[in-house]
Amino acid sequence: MSGRLVFRMTPTPLLLLVLVPALIVGPAPSSSAADVFGGYSSLRLHGDDVPGASLAVSWPLRTCLALVTEVSGQFGLVRGEDLQEWSLLAGPSFSPWSGHRLRPFVHAKAGLVRSRRQVDVFGVAISPLGVCDATCPAEIGFAAEAGGGLDLRLSPRFVLRLVQADYRLVRLESDSAGRLRLSAGLVLHFGGPPK
Repeated sequence: MSGRLVFRMTPTPLLLLVLVPALIVGPAPSSSAADVFGGYSSLRLHGDDVPGASLAVSWPLRTCLALVTEVSGQFGLVRGEDLQEWSLLAGPSFSPWSGHRLRPFVHAKAGLVRSRRQVDVFGVAISPLGVCDATCPAEIGFAAEAGGGLDLRLSPRFVLRLVQADYRLVRLESDSAGRLRLSAGLVLHFGGPPK
């Protein structure tokens, strides 16, 4: 026998490795449905709160698992600079008690962020990248976000998102920072059986 190790996996552990997560998550929904969230969001960056809005759509993959796509925009002042930041993120969301009136959830998303920061001094625009004509160009970079929240079902079609807290990492040429984002609003359930 040579000096190499050979690993063999019997069918039973391999089968358990595949089946256990499927049993925990549950079967796929019987009909398609979508949840649409819209609400206020506040981004905490360098000690300043920047107001904005968020719109997200989630499609169920399994009973407790969904795919979420979110667009958000933040507009305000950060350290005296005018900030406009748009993001498009997507990823999985897990809600262990999807049929209950009070429903916690966690999610992880990744995607792109478009950010423009500038200060206007005597009609001259200045950004972290330098002096610009009239309006400075926006930077596009990578963003990743993880967080969770708590939903309260008001009726079969309407859900109140009491709180959603996310920690977002953004990588831009001029700035790479972590940001805390809080959101609240209304979730509408479309198609499929009411929740």
